[in-house]
Amino acid sequence: MVASTRKNKASDVSPSKNAEKPAATVQSDSDDNESDDGEQMVPVQVNNASLAELKNALDDTMKSYLKSKQGFTQDYFIDDVKLGLGWTSNIIAAGISLAGWHFGWEKTQGYTLYCVIAYMILSVLLTIFSSQVEKKKVFVGTKPSKTSGAAPDKVTISSEVKPFDPVYQFQLEYETVKKGGLKKYQVALKPHFKQFFDVDGFLDEALWNDYLGNALKTAISKT
Repeated sequence: MVASTRKNKASDVSPSKNAEKPAATVQSDSDDNESDDGEQMVPVQVNNASLAELKNALDDTMKSYLKSKQGFTQDYFIDDVKLGLGWTSNIIAAGISLAGWHFGWEKTQGYTLYCVIAYMILSVLLTIFSSQVEKKKVFVGTKPSKTSGAAPDKVTISSEVKPFDPVYQFQLEYETVKKGGLKKYQVALKPHFKQFFDVDGFLDEALWNDYLGNALKTAISKT
């Protein structure tokens, strides 16, 4: 009888262990899904006293939103030109400096003048390009047009802040090609930084994205 009782107890315990294993497996799968699908964005925090940090935070978040949420492809033409002019002038300056150090001033002084002139020309070109072409642009992007397959839609956004004025001034320009030709709409907005940042300097990214989305919808509807 004792042996029979032990056997019954063993049979009672075994199913309970087997029943717990699927639950553990389900919990593990659930945790994996949360890690894959439940990606959390790192909060953006800046110094509220720095207008430059506030502006840069909105600029960077705006670029990410337009590319990831609105499907725009950023145009890096302005960045490429600035990098090209900057690197070329630096290479010229470094090259003539190394040549003078290696060969001596007497052998390289004839080339130094030409390098200085070339460096000055490139610096002037960079200044002109920044003031006349780049201006205050922070994003230029395109995406396939829904109304015309010939030319893509284009969005250009410029932004600035003025000293001692906690207002984010930005201009959104939207271009699209329709049957009547090129349609363009511009909207200038001046939201206060406190609309998107709390007292600790944390950016409400969802609120800022909604603000941008509404501005973009308005521009599209007007074209």
